[in-house]
Amino acid sequence: MERFHQSLQGECLDGRVFATVEQAQAAVDVFVAEYDYDRPHQGIDDAFPADRFHRPTPGPSQPATDVLPLRLPSGLLPAAPPAPRTPPAVEVDAGSVTVSTARPQPVQLLRVVPPSGNLTVAQQQVWLGPALAGTPVTIWVDTDRLHVLTTDGARIKSSPSRLSQRDLARLLADGGASAGPSPLPQPEPQSTAVEVDRVVNACGGISIAGRQISVGMPLAGQRVRVRLDGVLLHVIDEAGHLRRTLRCPLPPTACGRIRDARPASRIPPPATALTVERVVSVNGSIQVAGQRIQVGKVHARKLVSVALDEHTVTVYDADTPITAVPRRSTTDLNRTTAKHQITVTAR
Repeated sequence: MERFHQSLQGECLDGRVFATVEQAQAAVDVFVAEYDYDRPHQGIDDAFPADRFHRPTPGPSQPATDVLPLRLPSGLLPAAPPAPRTPPAVEVDAGSVTVSTARPQPVQLLRVVPPSGNLTVAQQQVWLGPALAGTPVTIWVDTDRLHVLTTDGARIKSSPSRLSQRDLARLLADGGASAGPSPLPQPEPQSTAVEVDRVVNACGGISIAGRQISVGMPLAGQRVRVRLDGVLLHVIDEAGHLRRTLRCPLPPTACGRIRDARPASRIPPPATALTVERVVSVNGSIQVAGQRIQVGKVHARKLVSVALDEHTVTVYDADTPITAVPRRSTTDLNRTTAKHQITVTAR
């Protein structure tokens, strides 16, 4: 509560003078609604505070007992029938959405820039500044890029997307719409894509035409093929799988002047998800690629399988999905099999 009061004071009240108590109350109500329903919090794994109660926005005549139902752990819910492994459908609990491992379609949604100028899309915050407060904007987002546009289509800002497939599915279920092509400009018809070979350094970066580009720590030490078309940059690993898609730092005319460039081949499909095994600890958690995941004490000492892709970590008990969380770690996977044996003590 003290941390909430600090945010309320610094982001809503400081530097503002209200003519009446009603105006002050209205400003606080707007801030509280954004704080509870539109801002992820690191202290609760980037969830919204309202999500912890699985409740809708309470109405003026709705009693508190109706908007705070009992929240049961997923292990105590009725068992769902086994889902097919290909493609896997993930259902976490009553407040979750279903996602698949297929390449997600971009989502478009309408938002109004809040008074703080810090717009929140799912678990990602986009700083636009107080000067744009109250401006209606259009968000185009997929798992690679996030674009902020004006209502007439002019691009305000573009940034890398940190959203997972589950986040996109939740946005689509909460009123978003399937989006069209990326608003980035298309390459000129006469330009041709090129590709170069690079070795990723220990910091996860490469150098092309004097520009330093970060392609991710998981690729450190690997030799990759980089495809550039003047608009997008595709990073392809040694196995021929597409690992990253970024904004191309060079214009189409400059791509053809790269010294060691050659004509590019077609874009390969994204890399398939890796599957590893882990034994759930007595505390109900596992650790995969440097990321600790809580699956529940009800699964303690079980052997589970974990599917990892670029954006999502999905945990299975046999063929039944237990949970799916966004992938936040960039640590390399150092083992694929369970390290400890499951032992049962006879009583």
